[in-house]
Amino acid sequence: MAGPAPSWKGGCVDIEQKWREAQAIQQKLLEKEQERRHKPIPKAVRKQVYEKYDGHCAYCGRPIAYKDMQVDHIKAKYVGGADELDNYNPACRMCNFYKGTMDIDHFRDQLKLVRDRLHKVYIYRLSLAYGLIKEKDNDIEFYFEKCNKGE
Repeated sequence: MAGPAPSWKGGCVDIEQKWREAQAIQQKLLEKEQERRHKPIPKAVRKQVYEKYDGHCAYCGRPIAYKDMQVDHIKAKYVGGADELDNYNPACRMCNFYKGTMDIDHFRDQLKLVRDRLHKVYIYRLSLAYGLIKEKDNDIEFYFEKCNKGE
C-alpha cells in the first residue's frame, strides 16, 4: 500500500522558498560586481592625472590627447589599490591594456619578455636581418621614472 499522497501545497512553498533564496544570491552577486567596478573619476581629478606628466603616458612616454587618456591604478583595485590621486597614472590605451592588474615590476618583467616572443615571428627576424629594425638594450625605464629623477 502506498503512503499518503504528496501535499502540493507544501511543494509550492518549497519552490517559492528556493526561488527567494536564488534571488537573494543573485542580488548579492550583483552588489559585489557593482563594488568591483570602477567609480567614475571626477573631471577635476582626471585633469590632475593628465597634467601629472604633461599629457604623456606615464609608462611609454608618448603624448596622449586628454580624451584618449586612460587613468591607470598604479596598484590595481583588484589587489587593494585605492581610488586616490597618488595611485593614478595617465596611460595610453595600449599601456593600460597590457599592464592590466600587474604591479610596476611585473609589468616591466613582462615587457622584457616581448623581444623573446618577437624572435619567434618570421617577419620580425627578417626585418632584423635586413636592418629594417634595430634592437636596443633590454633595460626598461618608464617615463614617470625618468621624470621623477629630476625632482
